[in-house]
Amino acid sequence: MIIATEKFFASRDDNPSVGLLFVVGEETGGDGMAAFAEYASNVTFRAGIFGEPTEGKLATGHKGSLGLTLNATGRSAHSAYPQLGLSAIHYLSQAIVLMNTLEPALPRSDLLGPSTLNIGTIRGGLASNVVAPNATAGVSIRIARSENGSVEAVRDMISGVISPVISEFVAQGGTFDATFSEAFYPAQILDTGIPGLEEAPVFYGTDIPKLPNVEQRYLFGAGTIEVAHTPNEQLSQEELVKGAEAYGLILRHLFPGN
Repeated sequence: MIIATEKFFASRDDNPSVGLLFVVGEETGGDGMAAFAEYASNVTFRAGIFGEPTEGKLATGHKGSLGLTLNATGRSAHSAYPQLGLSAIHYLSQAIVLMNTLEPALPRSDLLGPSTLNIGTIRGGLASNVVAPNATAGVSIRIARSENGSVEAVRDMISGVISPVISEFVAQGGTFDATFSEAFYPAQILDTGIPGLEEAPVFYGTDIPKLPNVEQRYLFGAGTIEVAHTPNEQLSQEELVKGAEAYGLILRHLFPGN
């Protein structure tokens, strides 16, 4: 991005209004972008080029996002006398199974395919010979629809399918909280049409919805998401060079001629 911007300015006789923004916390709540959006709340940006690994293609859209935390509290007991306890793990696992059976019924779109569920974390219990008094799970839902109400529809579907398990657990004296994240958004349809760049959808989420006052939203980057968050995460020199060239192409499209 920096190299592309420097080369772009070097090729111009005028002084286009271009800024570079690098934010923190994109993977853990988007605090950086949220802070900038508040800072620039009175500004409308003509365009924004957002960087994510898109395999060198301009993203046509990306899925929405909704988080869910399941937290169950039961009663501990010796495993030889399970009737004296109330296993939080047992009921949490039932809720997870029910959510997974729901996945084929979640909304889908022609552009982004199916909505998906991922149970990313499970924690709980004290020892193998103790009825588990607590259990928690973290869930990430990727939503394929962009219409208003898409997130709420998915939230209602999940709440409905796990409701019987929660009711049964609570009736036996346990507590079971299903807490959806306050930060969520539906699928995002993005701007495209840059001559010379291929186009394709991506299925992850980004910080784009946290900066609402952008008229044209482009998503592009070098590398592939398929190696992100893995021990083999990497970028080749060729990808870096082509990525810088492509960012320059987008800038020239937004600012044609001197």
